[in-house]
Amino acid sequence: MVIRDPGSQEIIGVLDLSGLSSVFSHHAQALVVEAAGRIESRLIRIKLEETNRLLNAAVSTFSSPTRDAVMLLDKDGRLVKANEYVVSNLAMRGVKFNGKGQSIKRYINNDLKISKTKWLRSEWIKPVMEGDEQLGSMIIIPSPHSVGVVSKTSLPSDTNSFADIIGSSSILQKTIKKAERLAVLPVPILILGETGVGKEIFAKAIHAASSNYKGPLITLNCGGLSRELITSELFGYIEGAFTGASRGGKMGKIEAAAGGTLFLDEIGEMPLDIQAIFLRVLQEGEICRLGDHKQRKVDIRVLVATNRDLSHDVKEGRFRMDLFYRISVITLNIPALRERKSDIEELVYSFADQIAKRDGISPKKFAPDFIKALRRYGWPGNIRELHNVVESTYLMCQTDRVTSEDLADEFQSLSCENNEPVSLKDELSSDDNLSLVDAERIIIASAIKTNKGNLTKAARQLGVAKSTLYLKLEKYGLDRNLAISK
Repeated sequence: MVIRDPGSQEIIGVLDLSGLSSVFSHHAQALVVEAAGRIESRLIRIKLEETNRLLNAAVSTFSSPTRDAVMLLDKDGRLVKANEYVVSNLAMRGVKFNGKGQSIKRYINNDLKISKTKWLRSEWIKPVMEGDEQLGSMIIIPSPHSVGVVSKTSLPSDTNSFADIIGSSSILQKTIKKAERLAVLPVPILILGETGVGKEIFAKAIHAASSNYKGPLITLNCGGLSRELITSELFGYIEGAFTGASRGGKMGKIEAAAGGTLFLDEIGEMPLDIQAIFLRVLQEGEICRLGDHKQRKVDIRVLVATNRDLSHDVKEGRFRMDLFYRISVITLNIPALRERKSDIEELVYSFADQIAKRDGISPKKFAPDFIKALRRYGWPGNIRELHNVVESTYLMCQTDRVTSEDLADEFQSLSCENNEPVSLKDELSSDDNLSLVDAERIIIASAIKTNKGNLTKAARQLGVAKSTLYLKLEKYGLDRNLAISK
């Protein structure tokens, strides 16, 4: 009876039942089948335990804000988990990826050495360790998408400074000057801004300009994480705290940030009960790991960011009032790209320079009509979206000069003056006596109409979570077909 590997399904052993036919027993055959089945079941349990330990060890990487392509491999080089940017990142490098482990294994030997490929570099492969034991490996393929307000240089994150943020517009320079003043103050800062404006880049610059710049900058994106993951990531845990907990326990992000800065992105997505625990950390300067009774002192600078209206969430009961007042002592608003379109050309050439150096291709120039087309667009995804457009256009252009004709058809159809995001001044100028409630309803309806009923795009344009947009639709009796009254 064969015994197969639970991952590859390859035959790794055989249980043999041999003997004289005169004494053969069908009961013995059944026992062999049962024994082989139990061995395979045990192997599956061992494999699941190893995979769980591997996922726990790598969860911080997957939960941190990044635009890099991240793939997690087990000891045999088989794919365990991949983030949302893998397919597009590899496609830009001419590699088709179907999301299966075998599509990666053909490029990597069992000893995790690169095999017969030019797009994969050895420095992108990092071991995933638990103590002295290697549980697997992680492939992190860098992407310039990870820049938000884009740095002029590729300095390490802990050396980013305000002088490296690209843009000469008055509104951006005013924001930078305010951030420089706030950086030296030992108080929490709430960084506000739409998706893709570069809140993390400002957080890095504030940390670098603060008095605790020698300490670590630890980041965590609270969006999309379960309550359990956020809890273990923030506070850590001791050995045996829960099923699957790593041997020896694990230090949380708060503890890891001691002497430095903790940056929490999408703070509005943090569950209410975790908000209460986090508030105590801010007030008392102490944490307690999951499953532990020991209080641990921590000295950290806290920066948080969101694209949501937290004051509204407080009124709706989705965010604690006491935590809101604690983290919003000082706020910093990062301007949207549509508010500083004069920076677009400078950003485009910076992106192009990064792409050319990264991929080893010849520099290209940009025609005036290309820049003009970009300036006509409303940029609901802000600088992150701009980078995506520039990169795809730059890589697909077959000449040394990029023109508006090289833009994708989908972008061409949107790149017009009436695609500008809804403005309260433009939409409501006909009636200055409207209430805030009516104004909000009209703006939401206009955003849905602009995006042809696509709620994901509408939420991105409005700078709110999709779940928040659904609540607004229900509140105002709107639907994606723009029937104002149901």
